[in-house]
Amino acid sequence: INDNKLTSSSSDISSSSKKNKKADYESKRPKNQKSKNCMNTKCNKKLSGMGSKKHNCRKCGKLYCKTCINKKSKIEELGYFKPVPICDVCFHSLNYQKYNKI
Repeated sequence: INDNKLTSSSSDISSSSKKNKKADYESKRPKNQKSKNCMNTKCNKKLSGMGSKKHNCRKCGKLYCKTCINKKSKIEELGYFKPVPICDVCFHSLNYQKYNKI
């Protein structure tokens, strides 16, 4: 009977720890911004028509069209352990930090 209680409490601690980590990551993530146009100043494509799906950069939260958010990267400090869509600016910033160890 005691073994079941130990197992149960161990899994409760593990589950609680995962919830705390998830909440911590979510608190660090930027809010998704809203816009009717792509936030890439060189593009500025309207995003409300057919075939113009909206994509938020997972690093900065800005809104882009599919063409302008074509890079992916892991962002472990925000809880993204698999590659997620990011904009060019964030992609270059992450790679600069990684290779220059800032």
